[in-house]
Amino acid sequence: MTNKKNNKLMLYRIKGKYIDFLASHDSKVMEKNKRLYIGIVLKINTHTYFAPLTSFKPKKHKKIKDNSFTAYKIKNGEYGVVSLINMIPVLESEIININIDDLKYKEYLTNQIRYINKNRKTIKSRATSLYEARTNGNSEKLLAICYDFKLLEKKSIEYQKEANLCLF
Repeated sequence: MTNKKNNKLMLYRIKGKYIDFLASHDSKVMEKNKRLYIGIVLKINTHTYFAPLTSFKPKKHKKIKDNSFTAYKIKNGEYGVVSLINMIPVLESEIININIDDLKYKEYLTNQIRYINKNRKTIKSRATSLYEARTNGNSEKLLAICYDFKLLEKKSIEYQKEANLCLF
């Protein structure tokens, strides 16, 4: 999701209960208690997706090619990575706005989002390419390491239906 006034991406968190629900249906999804999900929200086809950010891990992230569609290195990895391979479909009701000013790593996160916004078209394009490659099922490697986007989309809809039933 973008800021309506200036069309820039913003940082968000996702409610832990929702992440745990998805993790119960796809074992590759990391549960909330194992990871703090801070990231960006992108529209891919008709679904809203959350792509988490990670800090730079030299041993792991130096191996990522600059044109990889599984991750986007933020300023060559200096400010971490947008982990596209770990993106999940998300309901708007499960998205929590983040006020960077309240966080310990304010300067780091400010630099991340600034650089992400300069490159948002490239990030969106790579996320869409990953989504299409994974959902077409043409890559055995992606099938093994990437979340099952179609399954998670179905489970996301189920979650929303259950949440709506609980309201009545």
